[in-house]
Amino acid sequence: DMADNIGKHINVVECGEVSCLAIDADHLSQHFFANAIEIFPGNPNHIDLFYALNPHVEIVEIADRIICEVRDNGCRWRDLAIIVGNEEVYKKTIEKVFSIYEIPYFFDMKRDMMSHPLVMSILSMMDISLYNQQSKDIFKFLKCGYTDLSRTEIEELENYAIKHGIYGYKWKREFKYNDNRTNGMEKLRQDFSGILRMLEDLKKKSSVVSKIKTLTTLLEDMDVYQKTKEITQDLKANNMYEKAYENAQVWNAVMSVFEQVANISQDADIDAEELKTLLKTGFEEFRLSIIPPSEDSVIIGTLGKVSVNRVKNIYVAGMNEGMIPSSNIERGILYDDERNALNALGAKIHLDEYHVELERNTFNKLLNQYTEKIFFSYSLSDIEGKSQRPSTYITRIKQLFPKIRVAGGVVEKNLLAQAVKPSINYLTDMIRLRLSEEKRISEADIQFYLWLRENEPDHYQLVSQGMLYDNKAEINDKSLISHLY
Repeated sequence: DMADNIGKHINVVECGEVSCLAIDADHLSQHFFANAIEIFPGNPNHIDLFYALNPHVEIVEIADRIICEVRDNGCRWRDLAIIVGNEEVYKKTIEKVFSIYEIPYFFDMKRDMMSHPLVMSILSMMDISLYNQQSKDIFKFLKCGYTDLSRTEIEELENYAIKHGIYGYKWKREFKYNDNRTNGMEKLRQDFSGILRMLEDLKKKSSVVSKIKTLTTLLEDMDVYQKTKEITQDLKANNMYEKAYENAQVWNAVMSVFEQVANISQDADIDAEELKTLLKTGFEEFRLSIIPPSEDSVIIGTLGKVSVNRVKNIYVAGMNEGMIPSSNIERGILYDDERNALNALGAKIHLDEYHVELERNTFNKLLNQYTEKIFFSYSLSDIEGKSQRPSTYITRIKQLFPKIRVAGGVVEKNLLAQAVKPSINYLTDMIRLRLSEEKRISEADIQFYLWLRENEPDHYQLVSQGMLYDNKAEINDKSLISHLY
């Protein structure tokens, strides 16, 4: 009526069926944290749930699915993202599995610098000064790679020091041991004896500025800045771009920590122990940000620390109890009632409920960041084989979608992997198993074996050798048996 009154005509356009993605995806995001359970009537086509024996098998299954998406469905690597429940558990597994599957990936998380050789070198120098030039501290410093000694020379010097019991004050004296290597080892000692003499100055109580100046002079004399640049170039030449970008930032990061320590303490007199504590605290707090080395790579990160912007598929791995949602919330030194009391007095202190709510909000945001499918997975056991329980979030998904199909991991499928390299191990094991049980080899395995012969002769030869390999040691000279027993 209103349109007629103003002389306008309404065109009625019939829309087709609403995408099933919109239905099940919206249902998941709208009702996941709702108080009441709203059951989805059908089978969700864009929400997948599977379990695996352990985190390794879980990542292998995800790698298989990623390969299928890129190969068969026209996805780009950058269209896919992985969220892991625990960085420590999954990072090395992903690095190992994805390198075999040749999947380009990028960990979107800030790196700490405590394990970098330059930081370890500086802390080792502090230990040399503090603990009177103990051999373990000296060789830890040398093995960081910023002196002019080669790896072989360091190892020979270490063996020499162990043999002759060289420690402490003996590093200051000329080597005069009855050994045909003494002249060569003495020359190596002299190559870094100047560094040991300069480190003696750190033991004396003096101003922070003077101690920082001593450390900076040492690094400059060792030409660390130039060596860092050379290492960065070598890493780039070997296509290790993440390590290269990380290494390129370390020198500036170390100088920044030095500057902060000097500005905070200024002319205060401190000893070597206090300086080490200040430097270690600064290094622990510093984080290195890395940009993706490639525009087309799978983004990987932990919940709340990764930026995912409207990708096609999201894989949420590690949906286990204590991982997602996390149970490792830093409680600090205050109890909840103490926090409440301080907040009442006007202090702005976050309560544990804040962190819980923040994680819930982050997870709920994640449920709206994909356009096609989201995959949830969990492991039945950890890396050590200890049993694990699925997350309460898994229980919630099953409650919302009673008809969802929960698939097993790659072990239960017993099929070839989706890439050549990981399939070779499977093929060798499967053929050996079938031959030992005198069972027929599957047609798919035979076809893959023949494909290797035509297209990958080197891998074909490895598989052929592996089928007949016997891990029994042979005794070539049996005359030695009587001498041993």
